[in-house]
Amino acid sequence: MVEEEGTDAMSHVNNAELTIKSGIEFDKSVALAKAFAEKDGETLVIVVGDHQTGGMTIEAPDSEE
Repeated sequence: MVEEEGTDAMSHVNNAELTIKSGIEFDKSVALAKAFAEKDGETLVIVVGDHQTGGMTIEAPDSEE
């Protein structure tokens, strides 16, 4: 089992850069698991989200918030 907590944590604080980075890192983990499963032939890989993080917004560059 792999969980990428950064996706959730960084979304809650509207940090788009680190949210994207955590998604990329999670994608790497899934790729590794898929490669193992393909070689092993006995492993099932299931990828799910535990919940949506909702409320993330992208502010204008000159936003004061």
